[in-house]
Amino acid sequence: MSDAERIYSFRTLVPDVLQRERDQVVAMEVYDRGKLSPVTAAGSSFSLIDPGGTFVIDTQPITVTTDGIPQYSITAAELPDSLQYSELYQERWVLVLNDGTTRTIRRECAISPFLVYLPIADRDLMDGEYPDLIAELGNHGKTFQPFLDRAFRDVLELLWDRGQWPDLMLSSSAFVKPIRERAFFLIFKFLFRQTGGSGAPNRWQVLMDHHKSEMEGAWANFKSRIDHDIDGLPDSRSREATATVVQRNAHPIRRHRRSARW
Repeated sequence: MSDAERIYSFRTLVPDVLQRERDQVVAMEVYDRGKLSPVTAAGSSFSLIDPGGTFVIDTQPITVTTDGIPQYSITAAELPDSLQYSELYQERWVLVLNDGTTRTIRRECAISPFLVYLPIADRDLMDGEYPDLIAELGNHGKTFQPFLDRAFRDVLELLWDRGQWPDLMLSSSAFVKPIRERAFFLIFKFLFRQTGGSGAPNRWQVLMDHHKSEMEGAWANFKSRIDHDIDGLPDSRSREATATVVQRNAHPIRRHRRSARW
């Protein structure tokens, strides 16, 4: 884009992971100067492209929510069981923006047999350890969900960066400690900031540093049973460490459809 064009923010925190033969919705939030910027549905479209450059979903019209967020509802039929599992898919959004310009945004995407879910809730940050922690947030919230959501995304991003695909890691309990400790770190970091760092030592800083250390330890020891052959079941009783690269073993599929390169 030229320097004269308006700079928008397109939220693509982690790659999308889609499940074959399942109805699901994808979205692309657009921000301008910190506020949601509405997208015009007319002229906007969504495409999904496979690792070989073939359009699985080819330039389909989108819908827009009342807040102006572009969405596309993927049907189960659009993700048939013939699609290969891979982390090399790409979403391609063509969006007509608030200033009248049209932008094309690409987003990494994976097709997976199963999805990874957040394995903990508010009570898991309080039961037996910090029973009154929610009250410490005061007027800033009545739930830890934003912290849990951020911690979940952070852990998934770390796995993606290491070339490990979370959907093949079947020990859901293995995700609990890294996510919980990351959430605690974020919560106590927020509370420390609220105090302005006063006190010597500040109790929130002590707890923040403690859970940062716990998170690093949990990450270093993160192990899971793996589904290398993608049949939905663990391949063995052994657990593999995060230092092991976990890849999908599917071979590329070629189809006689329009290529993304054409």
